[in-house]
Amino acid sequence: MKIDIKEYIDKVNDVIAIMKGLISIVKELWAILLVVFSLFLGLSNFDQIKQFLISHNILSINVVNFIASNSNGILSLFLLLLIIILVCAIRKVGKRAIKLKSTTYDLIYQLHNEFSHILRNGIYDLYLAKEKIEMFKQENNKNAIKELQSHAFDNIVNNLQSFVDLIADFLSSYRDDTISVCIKVINSGQENIKDDEKQAKTLVRSKNTKRNRKRSNENITVGKNSDFVHLCDSTNIWYKGIDLKTMYDKGTYANEIASNDWQMKYNSTIVVPIRYKNTTDDKIYFDVLGFLCIDSKKVVKEWDKCDPEPLELHYLAIFADSIYTYIKLFRRIFDNEEK
Repeated sequence: MKIDIKEYIDKVNDVIAIMKGLISIVKELWAILLVVFSLFLGLSNFDQIKQFLISHNILSINVVNFIASNSNGILSLFLLLLIIILVCAIRKVGKRAIKLKSTTYDLIYQLHNEFSHILRNGIYDLYLAKEKIEMFKQENNKNAIKELQSHAFDNIVNNLQSFVDLIADFLSSYRDDTISVCIKVINSGQENIKDDEKQAKTLVRSKNTKRNRKRSNENITVGKNSDFVHLCDSTNIWYKGIDLKTMYDKGTYANEIASNDWQMKYNSTIVVPIRYKNTTDDKIYFDVLGFLCIDSKKVVKEWDKCDPEPLELHYLAIFADSIYTYIKLFRRIFDNEEK
C-alpha cells in the first residue's frame, strides 16, 4: 500500500498539536479541581471553619452565616464556572489545531511558490546574462554590458525585496507582532580587509517598517556591531539579542547607530549570516556576503530558547543559505566587469 508521506506528516502534526493542547487543559483543569475540592471540603466542615473565622475576627458573623446557609449554591456556582472554563479551553485547543494546520500549509505554499520559483528563475536569468556578456565582449559593446548589469541588479533587488516581505508577513503572523526584516550585504571589493573593518549596507528592508528605517540604509562597520562581528569571526550560526536596551546598558551589546535611534525601533533581534563554510588545509574559512536580520520592538522571550530552538532560526537559515548562492553568482558574473 502506497503511503502519502505529506498527508501522514500532517496527521502526526495534528495529533501532536491536539495532545499538547489536551495536556495544557489537564494542567489547568487539575489546578481548578484542587480549588473546588478544597472548597468542597471547607464547606462540608464549615462549622469548624465558622468558629475559627468568628473567633479570630476574620469575617463578620453575617458574612459567615451567609456562606454557611448558601454553601450548596456557592459550590454549584463554582462547578458551573468550571464547566464554562473547560468548554472554552476545548474550543481554544480546536482553534489552535486548525490554525497550526493552516499555518503549516501556508508556509509550504509560500516557500514553494513565492520563494523557490523566484529564486530558480533569478539564478537562471543570471546564467543567461553571463552568456550575453560573452557575446557583448566579442562585440566590444561596453554600454550593453553596463545596461545588462543594471537590469540584473534591479532584478536581484526586487526579488530579495519580495523575500524579506514574505519573511516579515509570515513571522509577523506567527508571532502576532510586527517583525521587521532586512538584508545587509558586505560591500564588494573588500576581500583583503579584516572582517571587523569591512563596510556593509542595507540592500532591502521589509515594507512593514521601511518608511521608519531610512537612516539605517547608510554604511555601517562590521566590527562596531555585536551581531555582525559575532557571526564573522566564529562558527556561530546565529546571533540573538533579547532585551537589547538592557544589554546595551550592561555593555554587552554594541550598535553603531545612535542609541536614541535604534532603541525606538527594536528591542529584540535575530541575525543569521549569508555565508558559505569552506574547509581548506584543515582550516575553516567563511565567505560572508552579508546578514539576514529580523527584529521586534518587544522583548521576544521565545527567541532566547535553545531547546528547542525558535522556529525563526531555521526558517531564516533556509533563506540565508539560498540567498548566498544568488548574490555570489551575481558578483562572480559582474564584479570583474566593473574593473
